Amino acid sequence: MILVTGASGYLGSQVVKRISDSKTAEVVATFNASNIITNTNSINKVHYEQCDVTSKSDIEKIFNRWNIEEVIHTAALLPDGKPDYLTRSIMSNVVGTANLAQAAAVKNCSKFIYCSTTSVYGASPSGLGGWKEEERFVATSEYALTKFSGEESLRVICERYGLNGISLRLSGIHGLPRRNGALYLLMKAAVRGETLFLKNGKNRFQFLLIEDAVESIVAALNSDMSVAYSVFNVASCTIDSLESLARKIIEIAGVDNNIKDDTDCVANEHIMCTDRMNEKLKFTRRDLEEYLKEMYRRVCSMESLYV
Repeated sequence: MILVTGASGYLGSQVVKRISDSKTAEVVATFNASNIITNTNSINKVHYEQCDVTSKSDIEKIFNRWNIEEVIHTAALLPDGKPDYLTRSIMSNVVGTANLAQAAAVKNCSKFIYCSTTSVYGASPSGLGGWKEEERFVATSEYALTKFSGEESLRVICERYGLNGISLRLSGIHGLPRRNGALYLLMKAAVRGETLFLKNGKNRFQFLLIEDAVESIVAALNSDMSVAYSVFNVASCTIDSLESLARKIIEIAGVDNNIKDDTDCVANEHIMCTDRMNEKLKFTRRDLEEYLKEMYRRVCSMESLYV
């Protein structure tokens, strides 16, 4: 029995589907009041529960009702630009994570997977080799601060109470059905015959495909770690430059679109070192060219241009 939080979200919904397709696992999938799932019938071994992770009583009810053995925590409050975001995100991303980890420790759960973010490394240059997991953290946003604090909450509980925890620092996630991010916007421009606009086109570009994000979580769930708490940087691949990705998309689309790079926009590369992931988390990542071709067909269909 696996608890998956954030079941209405982009990542959480895909994790629920992947886990529920397993022949050996059932899923308790939680969602909050602001992202209500209307069809909550238990199908394909998925049991939907509305739950506010900032409420200890809500979480206790979930753990008392179901025999939870493992937890996958994907839920998070993303930045919304409102002045009280820090206060709300502390409750959701820090207190909520601590509540879940404490409940999991009390119930002797075997594994707790926390979905963190590359944002925890801040805006400092990542260097040629990329940020490593032991890099010093310097907060440059409220979101980064609360996600790292969530990591630390989990670490302390794991080391004190014997819970086995893993934080996955996920690179920027791309892929349908999400219709934003550089990968989708470049593909849509190519399909429409429009100019492909870039920012920092000469910089390396690292990203994570949604399918690979899900598989990394499954790999972490199935891993056998000898320590109470571990951290992994997770990404699908690192492209030599955003411009080279744009040219590959144009090649796949078979068009001759223009590429325009905003050279006035200067920013440091945000690249993580994934050596630890490659060594310890064994999962098969999607072939990028194959994925781009599949994405092209799907975007064509969505744009009513594919024959």
